[in-house]
Amino acid sequence: MLLTEEGNERVAVLCIDGRIDSVTSPAFEEAIVGMITRGDRCIVMDMNRVDYISSAGLRVLLIAARKMKECQGSICLAALRTGIKDVLAVTGFLNLFRIFSSRESAIAELTANP
Repeated sequence: MLLTEEGNERVAVLCIDGRIDSVTSPAFEEAIVGMITRGDRCIVMDMNRVDYISSAGLRVLLIAARKMKECQGSICLAALRTGIKDVLAVTGFLNLFRIFSSRESAIAELTANP
């Protein structure tokens, strides 16, 4: 898995490339919790290149959602592949996040209406 951070002063973007599983989830957790800890309050996770997410990855998403809720910020998911979206739907995770069809649409919306 490859993690890349991008963004501007209003919206931070975490681009995720690869599998989110028990091997890669610690690095994923470190990255997202680090973003929240340093003060990012509006984060878009670009999941266009995520081809698998395990229960360990779902746990990290849940941790991130809870931490961000405590900070009164928001995490959005963008560009979900069908298989990943199906997993999130079955587990109820789609209710925890705002979902966008692309990173660009998420950034545009969040820049206009954080």
